[in-house]
Amino acid sequence: MKKVVEGYTGIVDGVKELHLQLDRAYEKALKLHDELLGKSEKIVNGNSIKILVDFSENQSVEKIEGYFNIENTICRFLPIEFDAALLFPVDNHGSEDKGSNPGISFAQIAEYKKNKDVVSFRFMRRLDFDTPLYNITGRNLSKSDSSLQKIKDDIGIKFNKFSDVESLALIDIPDEFLSRKFTLVGTRYYAPYTTLDKKYCVLFAELDNEYDNNAIKVLRWIPTKKTMLADKDSGIVLQGGDCFFQLGHIARSENSDLHAFMTKNRSRILFGKIEENDISIIGGIKMFQCNNVKYPKCLYNIPIK
Repeated sequence: MKKVVEGYTGIVDGVKELHLQLDRAYEKALKLHDELLGKSEKIVNGNSIKILVDFSENQSVEKIEGYFNIENTICRFLPIEFDAALLFPVDNHGSEDKGSNPGISFAQIAEYKKNKDVVSFRFMRRLDFDTPLYNITGRNLSKSDSSLQKIKDDIGIKFNKFSDVESLALIDIPDEFLSRKFTLVGTRYYAPYTTLDKKYCVLFAELDNEYDNNAIKVLRWIPTKKTMLADKDSGIVLQGGDCFFQLGHIARSENSDLHAFMTKNRSRILFGKIEENDISIIGGIKMFQCNNVKYPKCLYNIPIK
């Protein structure tokens, strides 16, 4: 998804091309969103596109990097890089509304960068043109708590790197681990606006973490029923549940004995529930033999023994 919006040409046709490429990028993003999370029952308004930009992250001089915000969920697995000129006002030079359309000035962009602000940009489709053209507004989330409350969720970058997992075992998890709660840390680095109210996760015992030999990565998991029935609470139907998303780690002070169990018993991948910052383990891959949740496709290549 990187660099889906190309450079600005400095002429009117270039403005049209920028907006057309944004429109196409959003269309592709929606398809990938449905593929990874599941198709939503809600109708996504194609006339409105939202992009979240965190200016505290490294940004180049001419390009801006952000993430699509779909149904008030920040999708970090759907990044977009675009020319700063995409944010400038769109003027109809052949009509009287020249200069009257919302947009973000270069001075405003420079101020966002200087203050390291988090900004939600909204692109509203102009209906007076056949070609995709958008009016742009910006909402500074760093200065508005009420705006932050409108963010429903935050889903991190896709993660499916399990090439060093040789096999997984069909075993029961000891009660000493099932009865414990583990602390989730580090979400501010991966998905800081995540709402951690009864979410599901995957625990992955790492072997090559340079900072912690007992590191257990916590990944966001959105399970889908084998029956493909709609989940009325989340609006997820058909697809989804086949990959995981970066979320954080188990606290270093709590991971050593669990990491030892996972690595010694060929159970480097476990599943759990999150409530607030507490993680409860619900089982290993054996649980898929007796539940109605489909087995994630990203684990298909790992032998089960």
